[in-house]
Amino acid sequence: MLTLRPARHEDARFLLALRNEPAVRENSRQPRVINAARHQRWLREALADQANRRLYVIEVDGLPAGMARLDRVPNRLPREAELSLALMPKIRGLGLSHPVIFELVGYLQALGWGRATATVRAANLPSVAAFTRAEFVVRSLERGARGPWLRMERRP
Repeated sequence: MLTLRPARHEDARFLLALRNEPAVRENSRQPRVINAARHQRWLREALADQANRRLYVIEVDGLPAGMARLDRVPNRLPREAELSLALMPKIRGLGLSHPVIFELVGYLQALGWGRATATVRAANLPSVAAFTRAEFVVRSLERGARGPWLRMERRP
């Protein structure tokens, strides 16, 4: 059974391991290994900033299996928030990403944070497919040092 629950400080070790997992780093905007002190600071700030960020742990059969985020995009009209997620290797390829994305969109709508967006590394074909399956379309292409990124938006 797939569930999302709010992240807690007790999830720090799991979240750090996930953020430092090689494929997660490869497809993240920040690909460097994250040390424990930096991660603790990030987690503390993320959990404290409920007005602009929501952090969730994805569980499969009651066990942590991934992380999902909603981040409000400041100073942008119309209002929008960016969705992101990362899964542990053992559950990738099982078709779980798009249900998580649909659930995040529902949370976003309940919060009134505006339209749903995502920035996905173009080379990350499974993520591109998951967001496409969750009714996102490519709105623009951004060039970066590590290749192109797709700016995706949920169809209204």
